Amino acid sequence: MKNPHQVPILFLALIYLITSYFYNNEITSHFAKQDINTKKIFENLHGIAETIESIKNEETVQENNPNTNLLEYVAETKHTPISFEGISLIIFSPSNDEYVGKSIQNGNVFEPQKLSKMLNAITPGTNVLDIGANFGSYSVFFAAKTGLKGNVYAFEPQKKMCDIVKINAFANKLSNLHSYNVGVSFEEGVGSMSESVMDGVSQGKSLREAVSQNSLINYGGMAMGQGGEKVYTKKIDSFHFNHISLMKIDVQGMEPLVFYGARETIRRNLPVIFYEDGTSAGIFVVSKEIEQTLNVPPNAKTFDINSFLMNLGYRKEDFEGDVIMYPPGK
Repeated sequence: MKNPHQVPILFLALIYLITSYFYNNEITSHFAKQDINTKKIFENLHGIAETIESIKNEETVQENNPNTNLLEYVAETKHTPISFEGISLIIFSPSNDEYVGKSIQNGNVFEPQKLSKMLNAITPGTNVLDIGANFGSYSVFFAAKTGLKGNVYAFEPQKKMCDIVKINAFANKLSNLHSYNVGVSFEEGVGSMSESVMDGVSQGKSLREAVSQNSLINYGGMAMGQGGEKVYTKKIDSFHFNHISLMKIDVQGMEPLVFYGARETIRRNLPVIFYEDGTSAGIFVVSKEIEQTLNVPPNAKTFDINSFLMNLGYRKEDFEGDVIMYPPGK
């Protein structure tokens, strides 16, 4: 029996595959072309992805495509209609995602109180940075809230997850959602993901093993380290972003490196910032894997996030294991 989800998912995947021709493996062009390609995709869609429903009858699927991996893993996603605070979307998620995907597939946003607070921090028409975007379950709501006069820049080092961010943008006609398959760090370079699953029912297994066993995986808990897929890194300050109202940072131990590489952006924009707390004392410890893979210098490794923000006049709110930093006047 034909999977009713397969045709629309594969068709959207083919749209993205056509654009992948423009990429190459040189680090400079990797960064330079990503946003250009997203723009070209939307300029040439001409309404093909008006909604998921409009392409359910599309039967033409290209055979023998050389990039079979994309088709395989996109075919394993599920799409679910979700409504939250007046925003209605269709969200694609990996079918074996243990936490965020499971919540979405059950018809609920993940951590609704947190999402509500983040949406309240967004001024329509401004820009938002989603650093550690996973498959875009927050990014799509950010893009809907800020509207087409604003932009959301979603950064995700796992290629599979980043590609699903793109599909979620296409499916919901969010041309203001721009995704970057990079790891945000203290400088431009090349690193890798950890091969080990960090938590959940697959904790301790290699990602390859967990996938082969069709085990549940917390993709949002995967960290940079050693042994996994190749990751390009980039610092936020190199993008020269302006008019930012919100930064969401969820990077599994990379927080000091992200903040170190975003100091000028934060000083210039003074956005509201959400990030995961490191410990009960708010002190982050960069793992040995990350330190060795990225050759982290001491000043980045030990960067004091709290002191940096407090010196800029931020006030701190602890919220369910996360930290919300409000700039002066908010």
